[in-house]
Amino acid sequence: MPVSKNEDADAYYNMGNAYNNSGKSETAIVCYQKAIDINPEFAEAYHNMGAAYKNLGDYNKYEECIKKRDKLISE
Repeated sequence: MPVSKNEDADAYYNMGNAYNNSGKSETAIVCYQKAIDINPEFAEAYHNMGAAYKNLGDYNKYEECIKKRDKLISE
């Protein structure tokens, strides 16, 4: 299900979800970042990228992503 207004961003987001669900968090992060590069206002991509960082134990990056997501949601 598309959550962005850009099909390419959605495709990278969906790939990130597939990788993250398969335990490949590092690859998922690359995909989420590409989605964000295409659509910098893609709050869901920041959320899921944060979850991938959390899976890797990188809580600082997790918090950065969640803060960016929260800022986008509040705008």
